[in-house]
Amino acid sequence: SLLVIISNKNLRTAKGNNLKKDIGLLKMNKIELTVVICTLNREKHLERCLETLVNQSLDKELYEVLIINNNSIDNTQIVAERFTEAQPNFHLIREETHGLSKCRNIGWKKANGKHVAYIDDDAKANSDWCAKILNAFKTVTPSPVAVGGVILPFYDRKPPFWFSDSLESCTWGSSRKFLNHPKKVNSFAGSNMAFSKKTLEEYGGFSPDYGMVGEKVIPGEEIDLFNRISQKTLLFWYDPEIKVYHWVSPKKMKISYRMFRAFRSNLFAVEATGQGYLSPSYIKSWIHHRRKAEGCFFTHIIFWLEQFARVLGYICKKLFINTKPKD
Repeated sequence: SLLVIISNKNLRTAKGNNLKKDIGLLKMNKIELTVVICTLNREKHLERCLETLVNQSLDKELYEVLIINNNSIDNTQIVAERFTEAQPNFHLIREETHGLSKCRNIGWKKANGKHVAYIDDDAKANSDWCAKILNAFKTVTPSPVAVGGVILPFYDRKPPFWFSDSLESCTWGSSRKFLNHPKKVNSFAGSNMAFSKKTLEEYGGFSPDYGMVGEKVIPGEEIDLFNRISQKTLLFWYDPEIKVYHWVSPKKMKISYRMFRAFRSNLFAVEATGQGYLSPSYIKSWIHHRRKAEGCFFTHIIFWLEQFARVLGYICKKLFINTKPKD
């Protein structure tokens, strides 16, 4: 009868839907790495970043990309939806409450992967970025709790004569290793860092007391997390072949902005580490970071002016400002 035919059709449809769900669950069970991108009103940059994550050498069934749209008011949602519709391993979450740390925490809590990697929305990942991060977690012994690599700058306008790539580069050298510098400043930068999900669960992820909230910036969320982890372990694995290229905005090429950023960052970042900026180990770490810095004479002057601004920030924090987060 017609009724029987319809019932059989509905049964076949139900079985088909269940099969699709089962296949989806199987694919989620295969995911090893979750890449989290938090974004706010960055439609132009986000598209460029996502393109590099589409074109990864790692099997797409082994990684997923979570885009956390922090209530953008431009076309960020449209850009993200275009990728999630075309890429089965791309997913979109909209979070209305502003806060970078909040969005990063949503990312690892929603992750299906055993490992969670973070990249900024204005950065570009090497085509083997995901593969090398996953390989480090699976092959390095003892097993790392965090993995990071090099961040190199790229530009959409010509930098001024005094500007050097070294001013916006982040590197721990040319060899693979567990980081062995002063543990209070042992930290990968937010645009190229990865953790085991268990580590993020154990330490509660990123503190909401730090990080961007809309246009307001309170630096120190990454340093704070690494500082808490380092109380127990220093298994932070560095591989210079894990590369990300980070966009340098025009304002970062202004000396006034660089001085203000250095001054302001130390009001909060040093508080997050619990270590004095003028301590021997902290100074030793900065010398290590910049002893091979490239650039002209003026580049080195800018670098040391930034360090002076950091010292001023530290002194002002100690003398005039209480920046310690409330309990």
